[in-house]
Amino acid sequence: MGILKSSSLLTSVRVTLTRATLPDLVNPSGYGVRVVAIVALLSSVYRNSQRMVQSALAELFDISMSLGTVNKLRLEASEAVANCVAEAKLYVQQQRVVGADETSFKQSQNSNYNQFNFCFPD
Repeated sequence: MGILKSSSLLTSVRVTLTRATLPDLVNPSGYGVRVVAIVALLSSVYRNSQRMVQSALAELFDISMSLGTVNKLRLEASEAVANCVAEAKLYVQQQRVVGADETSFKQSQNSNYNQFNFCFPD
């Protein structure tokens, strides 16, 4: 309940505030999945600082965003892929051969053939 004051009149007014709930498909941060993905890409693959991500979003897409929001969106993206990363990590740990590469290289200057080296666990 709020009270409004006028210069010559004191009036009592009942104020009811309501807030609707967001639909399930609406991101609570107010930014869509594409913006979250761009923040994650700029932060991880392109190794930009939070301030540089903030600046790039403003310059490229006219999106104004605080540094705290940049960090929140980075965490949101990280949480979104956490299960996939855990599955990939488990898969790799269970493999007999990890990091095998078929890249050839010259063994010596006099060698006319390429050699392949493979490493296997015992």
